[in-house]
Amino acid sequence: MVEKFVQIIKQFVEAHTTADDFENQYIALWYKNLDELNQDTLAAHIISNLFLEVDAYSNQTPYNVTESQLRNAAEQALAQLNELQKERS
Repeated sequence: MVEKFVQIIKQFVEAHTTADDFENQYIALWYKNLDELNQDTLAAHIISNLFLEVDAYSNQTPYNVTESQLRNAAEQALAQLNELQKERS
């Protein structure tokens, strides 16, 4: 599950996808994996925290996030998930 999120985040961070496309892909993947994300793990926590940023970017909340802020949050999440994967291998 984590690898799918890493791939989507990496595509956005490396500017291979737009913020709007990232938003749509991330939200769809998050809901698809919601049962696994309900587990109390560090990876689920990182992924869910980024979901909050993605949701704020979608302009459906009063706490709007800009594309630049979203990219920064994605970069941080990607670094955390990559570090977590290194620790596990």
